[in-house]
Amino acid sequence: RRQVKVRIPAGISSGQKLRLAGKGGEAGPGMPPGDLYLTIQVHEHPLFKRDGDDIILNLGLMVC
Repeated sequence: RRQVKVRIPAGISSGQKLRLAGKGGEAGPGMPPGDLYLTIQVHEHPLFKRDGDDIILNLGLMVC
């Protein structure tokens, strides 16, 4: 086991994949590590809504 730090790009959507070159397991004895592939899953938030690449927060304020 090892920990890998991943920077998730802004605006990424569910189902998109990230490839981390050289961060996977070894292919065999003495071989360099392979690539690690991550499939992103973005969950909904109770306050924030997503509109394309924008994040929306409805404050419910009335302007007179």
